[in-house]
Amino acid sequence: MTILRAVSFGEVRTAFLANNTLGKNAYEWTLGVLDLADRQFGAWLEVRLVLTEMLTIMLPRHMHENGQQIIPESGGTVSGTIQKLRTVPLSDPCNQKMAGYSSDCIVPIFLSATPVPHRDYEGLLGRNYHGITHLDGLHHLILWGQTQKPEIVAYLAVK
Repeated sequence: MTILRAVSFGEVRTAFLANNTLGKNAYEWTLGVLDLADRQFGAWLEVRLVLTEMLTIMLPRHMHENGQQIIPESGGTVSGTIQKLRTVPLSDPCNQKMAGYSSDCIVPIFLSATPVPHRDYEGLLGRNYHGITHLDGLHHLILWGQTQKPEIVAYLAVK
């Protein structure tokens, strides 16, 4: 991981809102998790991760509206989730969402140095996981892992 620069939480929030155009109310969950990360860690970095690092990012549980669980309660890495998605139909909501993205698009990804104290991260906290954890940008991370994007830029909450 290469540290590019320190950034303020205001810049992180602005980057999130600028790249999510449905409006603030549609993103209350993510804004809440970003706020939790800011309170827990207190500092943010803009970082560059290469593919091998990106594939090891831990993702929290992820369940579809139809009840299908793509990422279990205990979490899963980007690489493990890519493997799981190979076993589900192309009509799966995750596959459909990623089909609408370009692997060349540049959007910010939001990460934390360890899981945040939120119900969706309980499985990671319960197994005492300590490592880079996804906060927002799950489908982009998976798509970039599938297409083997050589590097990404992300915002990382740190102490």
